[in-house]
Parts: sequence; structure tokens; C-alpha cells
Amino acid sequence: MSNQSFTNQDTKIEYDICGAGDVTVLLIHGWCIDRSFWDKQREVLCEQYQVVTLDLPGHGNSGKNRSSWSIEEYGQDVASLIDKLNLNNVVLVGHSMGGDIMLEAALLQKNKVVGLVGIDNFKGAGIPADSVTQAQITGFMNYLRADFQGAIDVFSSQYLFSNQTDSTSKLKILKSLHAADTIMAVEALQSVFDYAHQEIPALSALNIKLYLINSDVTPTVVTHLKEQSISFEVIDIAGTGHYPMIEKPLVFNRLLLSTLKQISSSSSY
Repeated sequence: MSNQSFTNQDTKIEYDICGAGDVTVLLIHGWCIDRSFWDKQREVLCEQYQVVTLDLPGHGNSGKNRSSWSIEEYGQDVASLIDKLNLNNVVLVGHSMGGDIMLEAALLQKNKVVGLVGIDNFKGAGIPADSVTQAQITGFMNYLRADFQGAIDVFSSQYLFSNQTDSTSKLKILKSLHAADTIMAVEALQSVFDYAHQEIPALSALNIKLYLINSDVTPTVVTHLKEQSISFEVIDIAGTGHYPMIEKPLVFNRLLLSTLKQISSSSSY
């Protein structure tokens, strides 16, 4: 495995690359974590594919010298990495916030992206937030700004873990969340909420089948995906919280490899 870096918008971005093949699997981590969350996937995927993982700006070992942190800017970072490495036949895999980022990157690299795999995201794609939900979002964001560490503890216990999430995974997740740059974290999460109304239009414009490997702790509501005739497939993974790739890596890897084979068999590259 080769550890490298490049610069986009004056920000250093670190990435790893391993393996070889006609298809490149580019793994995009979620909010306030880093590329190490894909370690168990790299071990397996690099045997069959070229695999790229990166630390998004503001995360891990990448630079933090930005004044704004948006889904659109992160999409440009991923698209720039695709250009730098001259990648083709790219399958984008995005966890949590990384799902929106992969949409933005795919819109910028339509001719190079052949597959989209979301990990525990798009669970309510296209469903507009009602007044109660919007008030809850506003209240949580205010809580996050006022007491970041306290909000993280409440948020993680209520929404990120399942009853079966193991203690080792919890420790890794909480350590990463608590160590996050608070300004980046707040702005990036607000951008996730703001981007929600763009998900369906982006998927419609891409016209690429969306595969979702989602924890079954909360349901994936597919009403709007069906209404907009978006091609998708939901693959449930049982007994995990929001981070199936570290909570149940063996099961997750089997599902991801099967999904990648489906993408390969249906693509014309």
C-alpha cells in the first residue's frame, strides 16, 4: 500500500492506494472519522481491485486550512483525486456523509464513475423535513455549537450505536468524534442537512443504479426513490449501528464484494 498526498484548493489531502485492476473502488469516509475506518475493507478489496481511500479535508491527516466545509467542496476534492490519479471505471463507496459527497463527485466525473454504493445513508432520500423534524435539527445544531462534546455523547448513544455494537467499535468511533475540529464538524453536518433536498435531483441526473448497504436498526424509506424512477437496491445488514464496516467487517465485506460483482457484471467498461 502506498501512502501519498496531493493539494486541492490549497489544502493537503492524504490518501492511500493499493491493488490493481480495471476497476477502482474509491472509499469515502463519513462525518468526523477518517480513512482508517476502511482498513478491514482494504485488506480484502486490494486483492481484486485498485483501491483508493482518503482523509477528507478537516479529517485524519489531511489539512484543516479552510474557511468553509461543504458537501460541494468535498465532492470537488474527490473529483480532483480522480483526475490526479487518472482513474477510470470508478465505483464510489460513501459512508454516511460520504454518500452525498460521492453524488457530487459523480456529477463532476460522469464519464469515469460506473457505480455508486452508499453505506448506511439515503434512508429517507427525498422526504422533506416537516416542521417538527426541522425544529429538532435546529435544536440539535444549536446544542452541537454550544456543547460539542456533550452533544456527541447524546447523539451517538441515541442514533449511532445499536444494542449489538461492540465496545471496541464504540471506543474507536467516540475517540474520532470527540477529537474532531468543532468548527469543521458543525459546518460539515449543517451542509449535510442542507444538501438533503439535492439528493433526488442528483441521483436522477446521474442515472446510475444506487446500491445501499444499510443497517436494519432503522428502516430505509424508498418511497421517493421509487416515485422518481431511480434505480436502487437495498442490502440490509443486521445487528450493527451506523458503522457496519467496523462493527461486522466480515459480513460487510461479503456484501460489498457481492455488490461490486453486480456492478461489474452490469457495466459495459
